[in-house]
Amino acid sequence: MIRRIIILPTFTFWSFMLALVCVSTIAQGEALDGTAEHLIEVPMDFRYLSLPSADERHSGPWFVQLGAAHISGHLLRNNVVFSEIGRHWAVDDHWSINTSVFYDQLAFGAHSGNGIADMRFADVPQFPGEQAVTVTGGSGNGKHYGVFASLARSYDSGYAWQAGLVAEKMSVDNFSVDFNSQNPVLPIRGRINYAANYNALTPFFSFAFPRHSLIGNWLGQFEVLLSNPLPRKGFKGSISGINTITGERFSQTSDTAAVGRGTHIPDPYIGLKYMLNYKPLGLTIDVGASLYSYFGEPKGHAGVDNPIYTRST
Repeated sequence: MIRRIIILPTFTFWSFMLALVCVSTIAQGEALDGTAEHLIEVPMDFRYLSLPSADERHSGPWFVQLGAAHISGHLLRNNVVFSEIGRHWAVDDHWSINTSVFYDQLAFGAHSGNGIADMRFADVPQFPGEQAVTVTGGSGNGKHYGVFASLARSYDSGYAWQAGLVAEKMSVDNFSVDFNSQNPVLPIRGRINYAANYNALTPFFSFAFPRHSLIGNWLGQFEVLLSNPLPRKGFKGSISGINTITGERFSQTSDTAAVGRGTHIPDPYIGLKYMLNYKPLGLTIDVGASLYSYFGEPKGHAGVDNPIYTRST
């Protein structure tokens, strides 16, 4: 009997993962600009995965959540620490309200190597088109913070759903990448900085399946979520540099929408969680979100390596 209980959720989990990864949008992510954009977007995906579950009936009224992630791709990286505190308000046996505030700290970096400065966010006469460059380093920091509120409905059968809003701000204070051009005709030494602020109001929906017993006091539960941060904006950046032969200096700040290359950030998101709950301590570990992110994010955000993400409540 225990074997059937464990195998069935495992089969269902991988079925959901395969289906959702297949329908996820495969984004345009090439070279430095595309990778940098995705290193900003992926922590937003992880935040949606970290929001309160639609089924909080078995949890205490207050909760604290901590998490961490390592995200990298094409010479760039972003290490993130997640924190959240929330409150579950029971209206009656079936209706409830979930609220939370969150603050996530971002630490960007870059290591040396060969890359492509694709200049998606600006048209720079002194540095036109895509240029092969040698990245010599980079660093930066940022923060992602906001508030969440939802109305949740649970059923005697164990299913539950919630619909709510996230008011959020992704504030990239500094995300600089230093480079030297490899073009002998255009010897540029410069810096690209992806510092920008992105405000969003995000409709959010999640659907939780009934909890099932595993071993001892452990319970398992699947949850699917959808989010659509609005409005989408152009990806922003700035570049400054000097021609080491002529001494000409240049500096320009713009975004992809302003130069006719569309709005790219932030992205809609489809997520999957599989939560392990230890009843005596009220501890929840989301192993499903970790696996889903590891395999799914490189499909949805090209150029991003398999990220490491973990959280517990």
